[in-house]
Amino acid sequence: MWHIGLCIAALVVISITYWVYKWRNPKCTGNLPPGSMGLPLFGESMQFFAPNRRWDTPPFFKERIER
Repeated sequence: MWHIGLCIAALVVISITYWVYKWRNPKCTGNLPPGSMGLPLFGESMQFFAPNRRWDTPPFFKERIER
C-alpha cells in the first residue's frame, strides 16, 4: 500500500516542480521572423547547396537578403 502513496507523492512533487518551472520561465510570445520553417536539418539545405554557375550572389542568399 505504501507503493501507491509513494507514487502519488512523486507525481505531486513532479507536477509542482514542472508548474514552478513553467511559471518562472514563460515562453517567448514574440512573432517569428518571416520565412519558411522547413524541415529540421533538411529545410532549405537543397537550395543552399545547389550549384551556382554564375559569379554573382546565389539565389539562396538573394532571397534572404530581400526579406
